Amino acid sequence: MIIDKGVELAWEVGRPFNLEIRSADRIFYRERNHPEMNTGQRRDLAIFYCQNVPEGNEYNRQNLEKIYGKHIRLFSIPCAGRLEYTHLLKALEEFADAVYVITCPEGACRYLEGNKRAIKRVLRIRTIIEDIGLEKERLDIVIGSSEERKTLTAFCEELIERASSLPPSPVHKNRFHREDAENAERR
Repeated sequence: MIIDKGVELAWEVGRPFNLEIRSADRIFYRERNHPEMNTGQRRDLAIFYCQNVPEGNEYNRQNLEKIYGKHIRLFSIPCAGRLEYTHLLKALEEFADAVYVITCPEGACRYLEGNKRAIKRVLRIRTIIEDIGLEKERLDIVIGSSEERKTLTAFCEELIERASSLPPSPVHKNRFHREDAENAERR
């Protein structure tokens, strides 16, 4: 069954909750009991990424958001150096258990020093969130490698795995109670 241009959804016989999504060059396979699919283990992530990241186009961003649902929000930016403190802190405050910034490789920035500015900003914000009592691991930066060019999909899989070791954000401790109450009211 084709669900989108270039994406095929296939159900494995006898296991209706196993999902295989094929795009032009990658196969995504998620089993229902896989840690990434277990909502108890999953964390809400905000990922800001440079448009120079391979497969960082709008089509792939939408496909990744379909695969991971509401637990991942991807924000494409012209340059990681254009991120402001408020973007990252607002994501941590509003919805994210962890925030990650993906930059292009050092020396490959089309704005010359954008990735260096992003590194300085992320390091500064890490000290701020550590001072207020949050783990500094809730905010991190991933610098692309010019030797091994990872795609946006590979970065997302790596960051989801990294974030699964974090406990839920104490900033959102009442979020689950509010969601449960809203769901009960709808019924």
